[in-house]
Amino acid sequence: MSFLDFDLIMIADSATISDRCFGGGAKGVLVILTSPPEIREEMEAFAAKVFAAAQIDLHKDATLLYVKPDEQFSLAQLSRQKPVRYVLAFGIPAANMGVQALVQAYQPAGIEGLTLMLAHDIAAIAEERKQGGKQLSGALWNALKLLFKL
Repeated sequence: MSFLDFDLIMIADSATISDRCFGGGAKGVLVILTSPPEIREEMEAFAAKVFAAAQIDLHKDATLLYVKPDEQFSLAQLSRQKPVRYVLAFGIPAANMGVQALVQAYQPAGIEGLTLMLAHDIAAIAEERKQGGKQLSGALWNALKLLFKL
């Protein structure tokens, strides 16, 4: 029996995570993706189109971070090192970012001065669009409109 009533999470060193971030970050938007290296360029191009519709230049206005699917890190520590107001995490559970809160997908939530939005993996959204579907991309677009007051 353990005297701890919460899960302990091994997190990556915040300096290491911060060093892996790239982009201008002019609008305080952090985009976290899990795309494997072989499709990263394609998924980044898709994400750039989505964000352009929301008047966000992915490379000038946002900071991008690629993480492994099960990688854990502290969003709180990262947000102290990077000028972040909005966090859009694609395919990453809140707990993997050290966030112990129930956050619904596509429902922006205020947490510790940040606005966090979880979404499906960007590859799943792109694949659905290729096949003519609009459920995931529609949910993402509606959330972006709400988040950025479009």
